Amino acid sequence: MSHPLAGRRVVVTRFELEDGPLGSALRRAGAEPLIVPLIGIDPVADDGAGTSVSIRDFDWIAFTSTNGVRMFWARLDTSERAVFRAHRGIAAVGPATARAVAALGGTSAITAPEFVAESLADALGDVTGKQILWPRAAGARSVLSDTLRQRGGNVVERILYDTVALSVPDETRDMVLDADAITFTSPSAVRAFVACFGIDVTPKIVCIGPVTAAAASDAALVVNGVAAVFTLEGVVAALSLMFAEADRKPSSLRASRLQ
Repeated sequence: MSHPLAGRRVVVTRFELEDGPLGSALRRAGAEPLIVPLIGIDPVADDGAGTSVSIRDFDWIAFTSTNGVRMFWARLDTSERAVFRAHRGIAAVGPATARAVAALGGTSAITAPEFVAESLADALGDVTGKQILWPRAAGARSVLSDTLRQRGGNVVERILYDTVALSVPDETRDMVLDADAITFTSPSAVRAFVACFGIDVTPKIVCIGPVTAAAASDAALVVNGVAAVFTLEGVVAALSLMFAEADRKPSSLRASRLQ
């Protein structure tokens, strides 16, 4: 029996290469991923604030995205990279972010199970008196810093990058609109999609979690599926479940007509 995603064209709107994690997972499930990044990463100029403070002075370094890991690493000098690799207080939101830390030689002492800031805040637990560094994107939700400060933590935020909408070629636009499904892994990708394509689209829409799904619903997009586990693997599972249920409906309808 073929996989429910076999032969399905699924649009990946997150920023990743052709062999990126979501596209690769979709290929393994038999789907045909169409990589159309709608959001690019634009580094924010370093204002020099806090450059005299070493990352060893922080009890925790909290990462809420793989881009945050990559942009943070790019700003570290050789000595600070060594400190990063030896740091025992790195916290990552979701397994993909933890893998990004590991790829640079670091170790995540805490990996929040879900790809949302709330999950990371819960995983950090009691942070009374702790020094916490949060490398983040401009415009990121403040729920992580707000929660940790309420629990007595001292949170230092470093804005490293901003997200920018990318243009989509006309020929790619047609392929997107003819796809079987579109995936969203961030509210910024949702906003960029609506600005580019509008809301009158026929492909099914699947989101990585409730925050992204809420952004899609607020934009008047119809959300057909939300990952039960807020990871890229969860997105593939949600797609599989959605199409498996769709494949079962015709036979169920036929059976009901025969009764």
